[in-house]
Amino acid sequence: MTTALSSTTTGPRVRMQKLDTLRLRQKVHDRRTEGLTQSQLQEEFNIARGTVRDWLARPRPTDEEIEEVKRALWRPELNQGGQVNFKARFEPALFEALRQEAEDQSTSANRIIGHAIRLYLDCMGRLRRGSDEPVDVLGYRA
Repeated sequence: MTTALSSTTTGPRVRMQKLDTLRLRQKVHDRRTEGLTQSQLQEEFNIARGTVRDWLARPRPTDEEIEEVKRALWRPELNQGGQVNFKARFEPALFEALRQEAEDQSTSANRIIGHAIRLYLDCMGRLRRGSDEPVDVLGYRA
């Protein structure tokens, strides 16, 4: 189980863990006000006794604190090139096809992924609007 995290670590994964932890802390406080003992809380939430004690010693996280952490998840920091770091996982066959396409076009896989995402978002937007405009396949070189 994740314990409370330092506010000095701000990566997306850490912020997600912090969000989960804040929500869990709220639940622990809420269940405590319903009359559960620390032992019952420990058992119900499968967290260490010391963690339950620590969480109950601090104030219940507010909904505003949780909203701020959620907003931070959607405000990624830019790197020096003005790009947003984004981690994705692909099926092995899809990744190999992506790598091959990048090699065929003599470009980076990131560039191909960017074009693919733009194309997807463009097509989805057109579907929602009921548009019959032609689709612009961005960045494609036959």
